[in-house]
Amino acid sequence: MAVRESLFKHPLLKRLLIAGALLFLLSACGGSTNTAPSTPTTTAGEATQLVTFDLGIPKQALQSPTVGNVPASTSLHVVVTFKPNDALLNKIGTQTVKGTQTVDTSKLANQLGITDQQYTEIKKFFGIQGVSLQLSKLHTTLALDAPVSTFAGLLQTSFVYHQYQGRKFFAPATPILLPEAVVAHVQAITGLDSYSKPPRKKSLFSTNPALASHSAVDNSCSPLASTDNWNQVSSAYGLKQLYAQGWQGQGTTIILPEFETFPQSDLQHYLSCVHFHGKISIATVNNNPPTEPPTGEALLDLEMVAGLLPAANIVVYQEDPASDGSKFWVAMDDVLAQIASDYTKLSGPTEVSISWGNSEYFLTVGLVNAIDTQLRLISQVDQINTFVASGDCGAYDSANYPSLLDTDFPGSDRSVIAVGGTNLKVDGRGNRASEIVWSGDPKKPADCENTWGSGGGLSQTFDIPNWQTGAGVSNKYSDGHRQLPDVSAVAWTVSIYIAGKWDIDGGTSAATPIWASIYALINQGLLAQTKNFIVGGSGIFYLLAQKETAQRPFFDITQGNNLYYPATTGWDYATGWGTPNAVGIYNGLVDLMKSNS
Repeated sequence: MAVRESLFKHPLLKRLLIAGALLFLLSACGGSTNTAPSTPTTTAGEATQLVTFDLGIPKQALQSPTVGNVPASTSLHVVVTFKPNDALLNKIGTQTVKGTQTVDTSKLANQLGITDQQYTEIKKFFGIQGVSLQLSKLHTTLALDAPVSTFAGLLQTSFVYHQYQGRKFFAPATPILLPEAVVAHVQAITGLDSYSKPPRKKSLFSTNPALASHSAVDNSCSPLASTDNWNQVSSAYGLKQLYAQGWQGQGTTIILPEFETFPQSDLQHYLSCVHFHGKISIATVNNNPPTEPPTGEALLDLEMVAGLLPAANIVVYQEDPASDGSKFWVAMDDVLAQIASDYTKLSGPTEVSISWGNSEYFLTVGLVNAIDTQLRLISQVDQINTFVASGDCGAYDSANYPSLLDTDFPGSDRSVIAVGGTNLKVDGRGNRASEIVWSGDPKKPADCENTWGSGGGLSQTFDIPNWQTGAGVSNKYSDGHRQLPDVSAVAWTVSIYIAGKWDIDGGTSAATPIWASIYALINQGLLAQTKNFIVGGSGIFYLLAQKETAQRPFFDITQGNNLYYPATTGWDYATGWGTPNAVGIYNGLVDLMKSNS
């Protein structure tokens, strides 16, 4: 069907972007050279008046005891995020025109981020001897690589280690100084400190007694009977009716940001069992692949997608977060910026699935601003849906039970679809029998270890978006902030093939790629039937819940809690709108298109 302007009269449908007629045409400036010479000839002495720039590290952390200096030869990888053109971002994110050709939004770089002329001026400061610079395709980030000694001289500070709340991090000893003209363009800087805590390493399949290994080496294709495998998940959520149409993920892309290695032999065995005939490729950012042994996180993501989308294109974006995790967040910043740059022209249904995150409480304001900017670009410029795990420590994401209710970032970001977790039971035929909130024991283990249950609650960083409305959204806990999760899926006792045998895994990091896969399959069907597919983030789910109740797009979870917030009828902090009824979502989206055509 052709897209007509009437489709976008409803305020939430303005976020329901149809990729068959995706982007409105804007006059575009010419491209620019993205890579600066590694040893520019200009010097910092040419800079204008210097002013301080706040990295967003909590004051109490900066006032903690120093325990040494960072060696001068230590290499730092720093990412400067520039303030995006908000008006243009919002315009791209809400308008379409008739037609089938999409616009390569990289041609809008001089309007989205800094201009070529502004970059020339910025290089006069950053482009000193010994600093390499790389400007992103969208002109929204600038990557800098240099030793600590070079950054110390450039920013007129030194770098020290702090001991704070039982951990060690590095940061500038005094506020960094930048030219006032440069600061005017800068949103955030990551990589000059390691205050923000990396995610907890996944431990479900290897350390939790409740999920202990049940088998020796097993080369069969028979998952443990106590687990939910790909066949049961697809049956429970209605995917087999879509498979019957010949849709198996052809033409869809699932992007997986990963920060650890994964065993190829285990993956290959799983792929053969699920008859995967799509494509898996790896994009290593900054030529810096992960070196740490696998914990099962990346493998779980890959297996969840391959099992549900056997014909999909799966792309792993990876970078090394350092053995101690100190570079995790700058690596995440890098990976998301690279995705934003690589997908400036959408060619088919594309979803990002992120299983990594940590409590907002543990992160700097600067880091959150940087990642939020990348997610906005992916959503509004690249027109890609991003699904993010809501966390595995219930309502206490920092594992401070029962003292601190907090939520997981980037799941709390307004540009993403936050995914919670459930405990799914199927009958003898693999059909959905019952489903409750995934919830664990907050005292065993006492430090959570990703086993306390479905993350959810109130963000303390982001205000509630205008699309977050519907039955249950406004409640006694609401305080004007973003509420999560948006939706949920099975997150407990999920099948995984690892270390040469079938085992048990789970977490919202299983639910998230499951949701991304299901939505990609739905979009494949929409594209086949209507010549269009849906992008635009979480808003469409809230619209479906309100406008398409007859189609029952979600299985409402009304039993259980996430250690604080109870499951209720309608939306709730434990499972959002509930789990996916793929056929109901598909039919509901078709109805919305027809009613607004």
